[in-house]
Amino acid sequence: MRERGGSRAGREQASAAGRLGSFTAVALLAAIALAACSSAGPATTPSPGSPAPATPRPMPIPTAIPTPTPAVCADPCSVGIVGVAFQPVTRHVTVGTTVTWTNRDPTTHTVTFANGQVDSLDMPPGASFHHLFDTTGTFSYRCVIHADMLGSIIVTK
Repeated sequence: MRERGGSRAGREQASAAGRLGSFTAVALLAAIALAACSSAGPATTPSPGSPAPATPRPMPIPTAIPTPTPAVCADPCSVGIVGVAFQPVTRHVTVGTTVTWTNRDPTTHTVTFANGQVDSLDMPPGASFHHLFDTTGTFSYRCVIHADMLGSIIVTK
């Protein structure tokens, strides 16, 4: 008995050809879509009278920003004690400079050097303490009453 529409092998061959044709069409459409999305795009020629396209400029090379030299505090130099803090926290001075700490807080403070060689003892509100720096170095200090109050004096020639 013969099947309608041709042999079974013939129908399978036609079906395979149809699938191959569909696949080819999809692949062709995908290739066209990708080409349209290309970053290069089609080459264009400026029309007469229009400005020429800009020539790409090279990116500038970043340069290092120099670290500013800290300002040296003039003699006499002062450090305030305000808001339970030394202000400024760090001062730069030269050898031979006298630094004065003044307590502007309503509570007592101290200026006690980390090396233990200099100590203002208790400074009630309004009191001042002076120290002459005669050697170079970094001198860290704190308030022994308020351990988080820290400061430093950096002495150069």
